[in-house]
Amino acid sequence: MADTVREIERKYEAEDDTRLPDLAGIDRVTAVAEAGTEDLDAVYYDTADQRLAAAGITLRRRTGGRDAGWHLKLPVAPGVRDELRAPLSATPPPELTALVRSRVLDGELVAVVRLRTRRTVRVLKDAAGTPLAEVAEDAVRAWPAAGAVDAGTADSGRPGPAGARSRWSWSGTAAPGCWTRSAGR
Repeated sequence: MADTVREIERKYEAEDDTRLPDLAGIDRVTAVAEAGTEDLDAVYYDTADQRLAAAGITLRRRTGGRDAGWHLKLPVAPGVRDELRAPLSATPPPELTALVRSRVLDGELVAVVRLRTRRTVRVLKDAAGTPLAEVAEDAVRAWPAAGAVDAGTADSGRPGPAGARSRWSWSGTAAPGCWTRSAGR
């Protein structure tokens, strides 16, 4: 059975030389705790004509980090998604694909894009030390999944295939029931 997590997320893109500002002192934030860096490798699945993306649905297989496995993200409201998680396997798990069958119809789910992410995580805390939100600073490289076959592993140090693109982004995810505001642009 898949686990479900409610995700409230805001994403911002920034130039390579942009740095995350000091977030301590914003509203109820009194401390910013470094929570480490993760190397993530994700392959996203959809139909060839991107039926899931058109519906705001994401299906991915990700390794690395604290939540490696299959993730199905379903829209709930603007900026809010339910993320269903299942253990790693070679193919999309039936318990997740059954939930998107009405969108996929007779289409086949195929790997469409691969992302490699270096994620630096910070936790915003209030005066009592209670986590208010998590801010992730991501350095992302993306390329079509067909080109990802020869790309090596996320920690191999080898560059991705020709045509890979780099992007920095910040995202913030609130803990359930907590205030959230993300920095960035």
